[in-house]
Amino acid sequence: MTLTESVKTCFRKYFAFSGRASRSEFWWFALFLSIISTGIQSYVSSDSQNLSFKFGLHFNIGTHAHLLENLFTAATFVPFIAALTRRLHDTGTSGWRALIYLAILATAVGSLWVLPWQISFTFIVFLLAFGVYSLCKKSRSGPNQYGPNPHEVTP
Repeated sequence: MTLTESVKTCFRKYFAFSGRASRSEFWWFALFLSIISTGIQSYVSSDSQNLSFKFGLHFNIGTHAHLLENLFTAATFVPFIAALTRRLHDTGTSGWRALIYLAILATAVGSLWVLPWQISFTFIVFLLAFGVYSLCKKSRSGPNQYGPNPHEVTP
């Protein structure tokens, strides 16, 4: 699957939390979101002296310049979560596991204000590595409880 096919598929399946998504579909879509988000952030930050890069989906509260950034995040949040859920389904994992994982990750980030930063940072790096590993696993061959293998389905 190419970048354009992936983006089209993920936006076509905007609210589709069932089924399966191949690795290429998910990672091309995540790359697309990161590039556009970074471009928007660079544009928003270009009027200041500091140029900062932020990867991924995020909300900023503040000036009207962040409206474009917030609109992009709001428009792409649901298809990203849907693609994430379908990707987990492809590995034979429930999509609800992503919610539990994100809650643990948010708690780890929140622990930066309570625990020594070395402990929190180590835990966050471990969680991120586990998350990337989970999303990079090969598809389960054949159909599973979430649907047919996307590599074995002809369009």
